[in-house]
Amino acid sequence: MPILEAAGHHVLAIDLLGCGYSDKPLVDSMNYTQRNQGELVSCAIASLGLTDVTLVGHSSGGVVAAAAAAQVDPSRISGLVLISPGFYTPMLFSLFVWPVNVVLARMLSTVETRVAMFNKSHVDKAVVTPELIADFTQPTHTPGATDAVGLMMLAREAPYPDLISGLAVPVLLVWGEEDTVHLPSAVEKIRMAASCVMQTVLVPRCGHYVQHESPDLLAKAIVKFCRSTLTPA
Repeated sequence: MPILEAAGHHVLAIDLLGCGYSDKPLVDSMNYTQRNQGELVSCAIASLGLTDVTLVGHSSGGVVAAAAAAQVDPSRISGLVLISPGFYTPMLFSLFVWPVNVVLARMLSTVETRVAMFNKSHVDKAVVTPELIADFTQPTHTPGATDAVGLMMLAREAPYPDLISGLAVPVLLVWGEEDTVHLPSAVEKIRMAASCVMQTVLVPRCGHYVQHESPDLLAKAIVKFCRSTLTPA
């Protein structure tokens, strides 16, 4: 974020509903689908009166960003940055039923599980520090967090690739070449499905979390992309 701010950009980081330190409604009727999360992001953009917005989303957040771009007033959006988005990942959550979802949600809140997951999804294990692990696990111990994750696992919606063909804003794709969570082979599928993909950056010696392993490279790629898409002041 410092590189983006130094380039003159106003940066907002959003904790999605049920995630981080946002509210975590636990009623059974709560819609925790990625498309609904995208609608909430689009509402936030409109409520804050933001324009010339470049939406950035990683992994499942990339799906949310695409869903938001599809639902917000097009005049407010200048571009979309998708970092290893999960459009083509098998929707394993659709196989989860109670109480399997609750057990898995509790496992995700433990330091041991998070360390194991991050060691598998990062090439450079040195970035998997206790501080990084704490950033991810501490919010999972806020009231309602585990139950909210359990509800997310029960969410059902249409396949995510449907979102790609509807994209109508310039897109920057960023992918770690050694990503084992969302395979880089999806890059070509997305480029074929969405004619609006303007730039693609494949990051060598990098896994699923480009923002952890190559933060400067990622920030500079976003700055360069924004220069080509934002309306001149």
